[in-house]
Amino acid sequence: DANAHAVIDRPSALNSRIFRMAADARASRRGPWRKSRVANAHAMFDRSCGVNSVMRAMASEAIASISGRCRNGRAAHAHARFDRFYPRNSGSLGMAAEAIASRRGWCSMPSLA
Repeated sequence: DANAHAVIDRPSALNSRIFRMAADARASRRGPWRKSRVANAHAMFDRSCGVNSVMRAMASEAIASISGRCRNGRAAHAHARFDRFYPRNSGSLGMAAEAIASRRGWCSMPSLA
């Protein structure tokens, strides 16, 4: 009778060890996946909140500028919108505008070219 229980316990212990190893393997495969999904979701949330806050700030500045509560005039607002939509060209266009203004005598700073 004791021998029969020992035989039964051995396969049971072996099976429980195999089941534990399989469960650990499943958990290790799922664990990082679940954690990375949650981390990715949080990162997306943080990213979208950051973009939204920047957009809200830009919108409130635009409203203040248009309504006259801002120090900048409408021309500055128009240039800011232009720079926002064309950031690559805005630097070179600004330099070209300064050069043209300098040649025409409109600029207080002389051109170095």
